[in-house]
Amino acid sequence: MQKTQEKEKQLLEESLLLEKHLCSAYGEIMTEVTCPLLRETLKQCLTDAENNGYSILNFLKSKGYYEVKNASGEELSRVKERFRAIQNSL
Repeated sequence: MQKTQEKEKQLLEESLLLEKHLCSAYGEIMTEVTCPLLRETLKQCLTDAENNGYSILNFLKSKGYYEVKNASGEELSRVKERFRAIQNSL
């Protein structure tokens, strides 16, 4: 991989990581905020960070920098069942 491509990949991966951290931070903060206006602002920030991360991920994939394995129907069913079990235990 050329140096320019390596640098581009590195910057994109760091950008994706930043968006992931922002999503985590906004989600954590929202659980303790009681002001409706601030909650709405944080929701919009969370949505923006999610959309930015998704765009970066898609760009990484389009450049061949990020390989994604599509889950089979069986794998999806297992994950859904696991989340249902977690929800039922709460």
